[in-house]
Amino acid sequence: MNIITISGIISVLLGIILGFIAVRQCRSRIGNEENFISAEAEIIRMDSRKSIVLINWIPIIAKEYRPVICYRTENGESITSAQMPFP
Repeated sequence: MNIITISGIISVLLGIILGFIAVRQCRSRIGNEENFISAEAEIIRMDSRKSIVLINWIPIIAKEYRPVICYRTENGESITSAQMPFP
């Protein structure tokens, strides 16, 4: 066995291990989604802002949107999403 064969086997094994880890994480996230309570909601407005980001000294101007959501609980109480700052 030469070094190329050994490195190929190691690469394949590493790929199989990473694939197995990815499948386990996907299954756990899908399982976590079942723990959330569903609710009817409506978007009452869209907040927006302009942002400027420098990428390799080139200014990129973008407009970001964030919905403000109003939903009702089981008790009939109306709740509006918190005013969270843009990231």
